[in-house]
Amino acid sequence: MNKKSLIILILCLSIGVVSSPLKVLPLPVSAQESVQVTAEVLYNNLNVRAQPNVYSEILGQFDMGTVVNVTGRVDRSYVDGIWVYVTEPLTQLTGWVSIEYIEFSVGNWADFVPILTRQEILYPEGTDVPLRAKVINTNLRVRVEADDSSEVIGTLPIGSLVSILGRHLDIYVWGVYLRSSYIYIEQVDGTLSGWVSDNYLQLTDGTPVWSIMWKLPVIEVKEVSITVVQVEGQIIGAVDSERGLHLRTEPSTNAEILMTIYYKNVVAVYGRTNGDRVNRDTWVFVKVLETGQMGWVLAWPIYYPYRFNENTLPVLSPTSAPDLPPSAQPISALAGITKRTTPLRLTPYILGQSNEIRKLPPNTPITVIGRNFTMDWFKVVVDGQEGWVRFSYITVEGDTLRLPITLLNGGYRLGYFD
Repeated sequence: MNKKSLIILILCLSIGVVSSPLKVLPLPVSAQESVQVTAEVLYNNLNVRAQPNVYSEILGQFDMGTVVNVTGRVDRSYVDGIWVYVTEPLTQLTGWVSIEYIEFSVGNWADFVPILTRQEILYPEGTDVPLRAKVINTNLRVRVEADDSSEVIGTLPIGSLVSILGRHLDIYVWGVYLRSSYIYIEQVDGTLSGWVSDNYLQLTDGTPVWSIMWKLPVIEVKEVSITVVQVEGQIIGAVDSERGLHLRTEPSTNAEILMTIYYKNVVAVYGRTNGDRVNRDTWVFVKVLETGQMGWVLAWPIYYPYRFNENTLPVLSPTSAPDLPPSAQPISALAGITKRTTPLRLTPYILGQSNEIRKLPPNTPITVIGRNFTMDWFKVVVDGQEGWVRFSYITVEGDTLRLPITLLNGGYRLGYFD
């Protein structure tokens, strides 16, 4: 190559005339052109729902092979799995389907499908019209505050139509989600508004309100302390009837009513009559922990912790003042050991929040110092560190029913009574 040719080559390289296999970096998703994600239905009779959960109204069904446009999705905070909002172009059937039953046109479909806000999910038409619900229990109490002991400002008869404006959120003192059982409503005609329990309402499509509580906007947050309940009587149980339960002087529906114990309130159970629970003619003698009042209640609406056999309750004389056996003695701690690799958690596993502190190897010695009400989680101490472990992961030496209840989970409570 002569000098003139060499100079020309250098000039060409400097201005990019000579091509080279340089790698072209892709544009970020935000800079790419909009991609319409589609999906093919993999099964016949796929339900299309009004909301991203299995409780909501079925709007229609897709046949296998149907191709739909995917326009929205929920994030992973939804406990029913991943759902997408779709439209079938020909029929314009629009609604929510689970991704378990469809196949997307692109592997990275989530990069092109926006996460819908809870407002967009609850009100898909883009309006600000709130959800409507109807009362399914006679004389639903409406309260000033989201608390069982709050002032009752009115009642709603069964069948009343209300608008749902938001929910209340109880949290642990350290800031971890516990439960949400109150919602703020307004009667459709505007005559009454306030807080009511979620147990006594259902949406106009039949969906229980409790099943969509976690999707409602939070309009009040309250930090609550944890009440430690020591065992009394033979066992701590709870009222499992939404109508509540009458406490009576004797084990008879004709006996005097002393008070009403409301849904999910806990009681100490001392013994039972010699009856048949299947025929619902057995009664149990109880003590209301909050008030100290004692009396008889029907046995079948009483819920007991996991693995408790109610037939072990002592049989009492069916009188207003039966001779009571000695109460079970509380135990402050029991020795235990892990059976397998066990996650130690800050709180019991609740709605996807693992709160894992660390993993305990098999055969790790532990000290069990408490339990939740349903007794499927135990509070333990390991090397001076407190946490929660699942019952099936450990072996405990002793009667775990006599441990203190350090968490009234599942909405069970020491609450308000008439």
